[in-house]
Amino acid sequence: MHGVKLGLADGYSPEAVAPALGVPVLMISGREDKVNPIATNAAVLAKAVPHARLDILDGIGHLPEVEAPDVVNRLLLGFFAD
Repeated sequence: MHGVKLGLADGYSPEAVAPALGVPVLMISGREDKVNPIATNAAVLAKAVPHARLDILDGIGHLPEVEAPDVVNRLLLGFFAD
């Protein structure tokens, strides 16, 4: 998701390319992420990608896969099982 921030700095628009994504996308973000705040990264992508799902983890920061691996693994298993 950090790519969204960097891409916007280079003039890239997620809204312009996201509609071309025809596959489901799972984004997992920590509500306490100060590096890539949800409002300027994950939320932008979630609105732009047609089949996006954004799961926000309370009390988690920038590295959900390290801070809450059991939760992240459960979300991934559920996402890929659908």
